[in-house]
Amino acid sequence: MNLSAERALIATRVYQETEHLPPIARAALGLEAVLEQMAIEIHDWDLIVGNQADGLRASTINPAVNTWIVDEPDRFGLRDGSRFHITEDTKTCIRRIIPYWQKKNVYDRTMALLPEDTKDVMEGLVFTRGYTRSKGCGHWLVNMERVLAEGFSGIEARARQLRNACDLSDPDGVDKIPFYDAVIMVCQAVRDFALRYHRLALEKAETAVCERKEELRQMRRGLSETCNS
Repeated sequence: MNLSAERALIATRVYQETEHLPPIARAALGLEAVLEQMAIEIHDWDLIVGNQADGLRASTINPAVNTWIVDEPDRFGLRDGSRFHITEDTKTCIRRIIPYWQKKNVYDRTMALLPEDTKDVMEGLVFTRGYTRSKGCGHWLVNMERVLAEGFSGIEARARQLRNACDLSDPDGVDKIPFYDAVIMVCQAVRDFALRYHRLALEKAETAVCERKEELRQMRRGLSETCNS
């Protein structure tokens, strides 16, 4: 398993350039940039497209959630479990971006908010919340039924409707606008991401033969539905 810093580099650059914006806007812009810029590939054996990193069997790092990785680059290839191959270039990238995230990541911000007696209880293993303090939890929040039923265009349209209904004379209404803007941005970014794969499948089909050409045609049909959903 390889370790990739590509997505972390893209997201860090966006966060550094958007410190004046609300957190939800920065998260949306970060995701948009990742989907626009990350390397994509369709391998000869793929029937479903999608990759999380720039390479086969590659994992990503997310310093916005936790920066524990700063002490690990030279040990990843030596661990008994969850061993990763990491290049010297990736090590250099990690060491360059991690300082920006110190005390800004989810783990550090969460620990700063906890009362000292709560930390003491956790240190004593009366209860632990290690996973939710140090890992991303967004996968718990996805409403796939709504995505499949409404499509990204439907979700975007609903977000636009709610945004337009915000009462600008009410602070609560004003506070909701960045969230709706972020939803709109992400819906478009996902459709554009699917379009990148659609174009790649079309390119691959030009040199494919027989059964593989038909498989790529079916991929493009599914990707077209995502692009237009």
